[in-house]
Amino acid sequence: MQNTLPAVENYDLQYVFDMKGSQINREVLKSIQTKDMRDMKATGGQVLKDLDYIRLKEVKRFFKMNEYDIEEIITSLSNDVEFLRSCRFMDYSILSKFVQYLS
Repeated sequence: MQNTLPAVENYDLQYVFDMKGSQINREVLKSIQTKDMRDMKATGGQVLKDLDYIRLKEVKRFFKMNEYDIEEIITSLSNDVEFLRSCRFMDYSILSKFVQYLS
């Protein structure tokens, strides 16, 4: 995923995550303590991973949505997961894990 994004300073994106639904070798910012992440500036085009998201979401509060919006997203993702499962795709678990991250 890192190869698909240009390495441009001050990139418009604040954070980019490559989510796999795993916690094994899934951290880029492991040298940064969670307490220091609160004041950390956006990482731009640098691709972060699952554990980075879990730690950052606690201090940055990415999703500031009301309950209705959250339920709509979870319902939509759940429907997508069910569709992929019914087609016998194996990677539907990635979406399933993402639903857990949002909850």
